[in-house]
Amino acid sequence: MEDNLQVFTVVSPGRADDIVAQAFGVSKNSARRLLETRQVFSRGQSLRAGLYLDPGEVLFFQKAKRRLCREDENPCALIYQDEQIIAVAKPPAMHSVRHSEDEELCVSDALRLYDSEIAGASPDDRESGLLQRLDYHTSGVMVAARNRESWTVMREIFQGECIRKEYLALVDGHLPEDNLVVDAPLRLRRNDNKVTVCCADDDICAGSAERVFSARSTITCIQRSTISGQNSSLVRVSGTSLRRHQVRAHLSHIGHALIGDTLYCSTRSLTECAGSFLKRAGFLLHAAEVSFDNPFTGEHQKIEAASEEIRYIQNLLQ
Repeated sequence: MEDNLQVFTVVSPGRADDIVAQAFGVSKNSARRLLETRQVFSRGQSLRAGLYLDPGEVLFFQKAKRRLCREDENPCALIYQDEQIIAVAKPPAMHSVRHSEDEELCVSDALRLYDSEIAGASPDDRESGLLQRLDYHTSGVMVAARNRESWTVMREIFQGECIRKEYLALVDGHLPEDNLVVDAPLRLRRNDNKVTVCCADDDICAGSAERVFSARSTITCIQRSTISGQNSSLVRVSGTSLRRHQVRAHLSHIGHALIGDTLYCSTRSLTECAGSFLKRAGFLLHAAEVSFDNPFTGEHQKIEAASEEIRYIQNLLQ
């Protein structure tokens, strides 16, 4: 029998997710993910979370192999740590958290390589205390709490208006102004991977599956140039909080989508724009800075992360 195959016989009746959590020593959220990704079987069939199991049923858990690495090979560079929080620099083309057991290394895995006890800092153990997430193609600063107390305190800060974020982005076209502000609310539909900018006359029905939130982005053009006959700009986008996909949606809204961001209407690719150095899919968006008042030290905290891709683009646009 393979080492990663575990077997358990049900003793007491109950829901599959409750029994899997108890049987294999994982949280209920983790048990549900195991069931959703069809890693737990009984009588030759995968189990559903809400299914009730009877005593005597035999469960088989085929544990997927994870690709972990030693700390000195960690792709997420450690950029800050104290007793309460830790921050790493996420590379592009990496998930913030694991969506299935057979995925490659993600940021939450990398955090556990720096701090083996960080998994218990957040209610969802797969997040390893993360206080925010970045899209798969986005690089830059990611901050995590190291224990449950600090997670509770810092989570309020990160969900409120007391945190400032700054991104660097490569966009299509030449911005007409050096500085501009986009103050446009965003609409998020349930089960939709994209947010949309709301127009003033949009009618949102109460109790609908849509959520609207205010969003304000300050955009500064750093460089303009023409690459392969097409205009491009390197911009800085800053603001308080900056919600999910806000930067991407606002840039697209003003007609300057991230190059390579097909979800928000880009028709160009990074390879077309940046040549052989950026031979990857997606777009170039870098979380360069996160700043806030640290409630544990009483000081204003600024955490920054550099980017080789941004440095290359800056030289290319000169």
